[in-house]
Amino acid sequence: MADFKNLKQQYRQNPIAVLQQLVGQGRVEGSDYVALNPRRNDRKLGSFRIDINTGKFYDFATGDRGIS
Repeated sequence: MADFKNLKQQYRQNPIAVLQQLVGQGRVEGSDYVALNPRRNDRKLGSFRIDINTGKFYDFATGDRGIS
């Protein structure tokens, strides 16, 4: 079972490290973490973004959005 309390604490301390661990390598653009979408066969960066401050994600290719 995932320890979400611990994950949330780690995210507060170092959100980029947690995002890299969860979704893989990406880059920071403004307040977004841009990465390949781990749920589909994404080939290039740009369409999948996670707001670093809120944890909300948006996939511009599919229209999916929510809280990770």
